[in-house]
Parts: sequence; structure tokens; C-alpha cells
Amino acid sequence: MKKRFFTRKVGLLIVFLFLSLITVAGSNALVQVWPSSSSMDLCPGEVFPITINTSGVSGIHGFQFDLSYNSDVLEVLNVSEGTFLNQSGQYPTSWVAPLTGTAGLIQDAYCTREGSVVLTATSGVLAVINFRLKPVTSFPVTSTLTLSD
Repeated sequence: MKKRFFTRKVGLLIVFLFLSLITVAGSNALVQVWPSSSSMDLCPGEVFPITINTSGVSGIHGFQFDLSYNSDVLEVLNVSEGTFLNQSGQYPTSWVAPLTGTAGLIQDAYCTREGSVVLTATSGVLAVINFRLKPVTSFPVTSTLTLSD
């Protein structure tokens, strides 16, 4: 007798809350979570990235953020520096990996650019977070991602 294995797609509804209108060098900057889509079609165990993006900034030399999420639904695999401050490796940076020991919280992700070169880019990726969808028993599942600090 052949065993059949079925993969059941799970709709993951993610509610994104944005940290926006931060004053940086006299301008209004936008910091947001991407993708901005409020739902994703994923299977349990599937890995997917979330990026923290910025736009409308000038003269920025560093950033820090916290991100809260539903730890019953999502597992953080890793958090890495994006390409904005280092301009894809052109400039040295100091990336401090965040604390992830508290379920549901990515705490104190921090990066600063070294040197005195003025950054001319006004938008880009600050950080990339890889999540895994945990096994769930009811569908759809929801996680609110709240960006703060």
C-alpha cells in the first residue's frame, strides 16, 4: 500500500504596522516592513523573508529597531544587515545582531556606518529577517508585525 503525503497550504495573514514619519536631517523619512501585502500563501515549515526598508532619508549614519511578532505562528531564523548603509559592501559598517531570546520580539537590531562619507542614497533595505511558519492546527493564521524604536 502506497502512503500518500499531502501538503496543505496555509494562508498566513500578516498585519503590518509601520513606523513612519521619523525626522532625519530635517526631512520626513519612512521606515516600513515589506512585503506590504497583508496575506501570504505558505506551507508550515516554509521560510520567507521580511525586509525593513527606508525611503526619504539623507545623511543617515545608523539605525536601531525592535520588531514584535506572534511567536505561536512564526519562528525567527536569522536577522541580517541590509544593503542600505553599506551600499552593497562599499562602506564599512558595524552591525549588531539583535537579541532574539524573548519569544515574539526581535530586540535592538542596530547598525552604524563607519567613516565620514556622506551617504547619497535616499532609500534601501536596512535589514532582512527570515521567518519560518510554524505548524498550525487552525487556518488561516495571523501575525501582527510591529516595528518600533
